[in-house]
Amino acid sequence: MDDSLRREIAAFYDGYMAAFRAGDAAALAGMVATPLARIGADAVELVAAAPSPTALNARTGWADTVAVDFVVLDATAARAHIRLNRAVRVRADGSPIETIAGFYALTRQPDGWKILAVSVVATPA
Repeated sequence: MDDSLRREIAAFYDGYMAAFRAGDAAALAGMVATPLARIGADAVELVAAAPSPTALNARTGWADTVAVDFVVLDATAARAHIRLNRAVRVRADGSPIETIAGFYALTRQPDGWKILAVSVVATPA
């Protein structure tokens, strides 16, 4: 994979994280392919919408995600894999809720990169 492609995909993921952190549902909707495959502990679920920061807040008290560390594992002009090494979900007061790690599969569509599948493991703080 050439470095310019790696930078392009990293910029996409930075934008995805910025949209999530800002609660920008419209931007998130434009960054995922639907149905989106969410890989869980027991099954793969196909969902019709992007992950929801509002739902995460209601479920956990989430206010932000900090200390995001990720790497673009590999890519072609049509597909890419990203590994989220670690990030911390925190409440409004900055106290940690959980640490997360995950994997994202991306595909390039006519209107740009889209997340096609995601698997995130959360470990309570």
